[in-house]
Amino acid sequence: MPNQRAHSRVNRELRAPARPLVILAATSSILGCGLIAYSEPDSGPIARVRFVNDSKGVSGIRQYDDNNCRTGEREVARFSQGLIHNHKSIGIPDDPNIPEGEKAEIRVRAGQPFYGVYWTAAIGSECRIAFEFLPETGRDYQVTFHWDLYKPSCSVTVANVEHVVTSSSRNIKMPPGRCEDALTKTHLF
Repeated sequence: MPNQRAHSRVNRELRAPARPLVILAATSSILGCGLIAYSEPDSGPIARVRFVNDSKGVSGIRQYDDNNCRTGEREVARFSQGLIHNHKSIGIPDDPNIPEGEKAEIRVRAGQPFYGVYWTAAIGSECRIAFEFLPETGRDYQVTFHWDLYKPSCSVTVANVEHVVTSSSRNIKMPPGRCEDALTKTHLF
């Protein structure tokens, strides 16, 4: 029996230091996948935006302060295999044709351009697109990202949302040459 106790004590001592490491790794993994650092405006001119993502890969949307996407980078939404990491409904009229895991709603500052970069990747391919639009105070918008994994097709459109009806959408892709650094930047998902 003394050998079993000694053996059991050694196992406990070897496992004990590993527990905090396992807990730390699991917590970091969960937090890293779930936290978005975007801080919504709560006063002043505000518009609401629903981002819709049809990609089944890991995807994200980043906002910038300038039209070359060099300053003020912040992530506003992240999607993963149809799961969204920061979804909440903020009162934009719902479109029942869009699955919950493919949309994210946020408040943005109105009256100033929204400069953004969308990125997604799956099965060794990726789509990165810079976009901009000017949200108006009190309006609701739907920004939709389309990516066909099997064709070199990547686009972004914006539409006004009134009641449950979404207006005709228009392309909001930035012209080539803008936001090149942001489009080529490596992101850790």
